[in-house]
Amino acid sequence: TEEIAKRRRESAYGAGDVNGGTNVLGTITEGDEGNDNVSARPSVATDAAFGDVGNLRMFQATGMGSCLVNGNGNNLRDLFEPDTEVVTYSSIEEAKEKINYLLEHESELQQIARAGQKRTLRDHTALKRCEQIDEWIQELI
Repeated sequence: TEEIAKRRRESAYGAGDVNGGTNVLGTITEGDEGNDNVSARPSVATDAAFGDVGNLRMFQATGMGSCLVNGNGNNLRDLFEPDTEVVTYSSIEEAKEKINYLLEHESELQQIARAGQKRTLRDHTALKRCEQIDEWIQELI
């Protein structure tokens, strides 16, 4: 991740192995090295979770307009269209290849980032989740 960040003259940061090894690549505002805020400029966010996916960081990254590169989760297709709204991978080597490709093809990176953002703002907001939970509760009553 550091090597990729250097290519983009950006800083890489992440949570290490916390919650499945989430790592995010993006620009950190100067003076905010300890802050988890990534700039709105197109960037690549990665999430190494496998199994079921859907942590908050996925929606934060796509909602702010980053291109999400995410492990192939069992339920990913329920949340996003793979390789159209987010980019998926099955191994660390595949993740590196796809990230390098995206960094060399910024128009494609931006297209996927915009599609992911559109999907998140349409389907994955707090209001949408509350409506979904309300529907489930109403079915049980």
